[in-house]
Amino acid sequence: TLSISKGRIYDYKNKPLAFSPVAFDNKVSGKTTGCVSDTAGNYIIYLYPGQYNMTAIFVGYADFKLSDITMASGQIRQIDARLGNGNGYTMYNIVSDKPLSPTKLKRIERRLKRKK
Repeated sequence: TLSISKGRIYDYKNKPLAFSPVAFDNKVSGKTTGCVSDTAGNYIIYLYPGQYNMTAIFVGYADFKLSDITMASGQIRQIDARLGNGNGYTMYNIVSDKPLSPTKLKRIERRLKRKK
């Protein structure tokens, strides 16, 4: 009989993270079973009984990792994942048809810092 893990993926401000990938790595077989959270940050996944490591990720946030989860046959287990802030890093995509000089790059960085 399969076991079920379900829960909520949310950020450090308790806001749900929609479409967050969730993975359970079987420690014995090495196989990974995964799913994606819904628009409210909820996920549900069916697993074979065994030992697992869980990972939940979202761009711009620190990964959530939980090790040595034992899933028994027929068990339903609630595991909520709170992702921390991404160590203060913010990702920007700067598009240019020619290389930026170090001077121009520093100007852009200063403008972005002022906007925060």
